[in-house]
Amino acid sequence: MTGASANWGYNTSAKPDTFVIWGIFGGAVGDSATCVTALAADDIITGISVAATIDTFGVAGTPNGAAVPNGESRKLWLKFLSPTTASDTTTQTIKVTVGCQVAE
Repeated sequence: MTGASANWGYNTSAKPDTFVIWGIFGGAVGDSATCVTALAADDIITGISVAATIDTFGVAGTPNGAAVPNGESRKLWLKFLSPTTASDTTTQTIKVTVGCQVAE
């Protein structure tokens, strides 16, 4: 994830000038309730690249972001928790990059 400004940063909990973004693969179209309920600490997106597994960025019992077969797709649900207060009230841009690699 990139794009945090000099005044805004990311963390595992929202606080002044700090936001949180969770990401999770899985669930059916329109099934945001299942995904939101399943969010855990290992689903928090930070500036460190982390590979998806069944549990990390995944929902048990649903298609996840690990070992996606050729020709198939996955839905990525995001939850954003804004800073509790912001010293910089200008428009902020946050970029989340999703990549893939061929399984060995």
